[in-house]
Amino acid sequence: MPGRLAGADADATVSVTPAALALNIDSTNRAYGAVNPVFTGALVGLQNGDAITADFINVATTNSLVGTYPITAVLNDPGSKLGNYTVSTNGGTLTVTTA
Repeated sequence: MPGRLAGADADATVSVTPAALALNIDSTNRAYGAVNPVFTGALVGLQNGDAITADFINVATTNSLVGTYPITAVLNDPGSKLGNYTVSTNGGTLTVTTA
């Protein structure tokens, strides 16, 4: 009978909770007028070979003024496994410095 152990007198309930998944986005900088560097980061806590990846994006262009711009990420989940995780994001920042 499914859900019962041999010789057990009662049913048992098993609770499965989402795994913790941290998205750590690396901060970086560049000079005014330069192109953005490749943005990087890491997903920490993936389980069972889940193929979740991240694309890192930023709104700054070569004409963006000196200052800071948040780096964000879009998660790619081709196997629809993201619902098995609780995701926390540690954001990164692009700092545009003087030329």
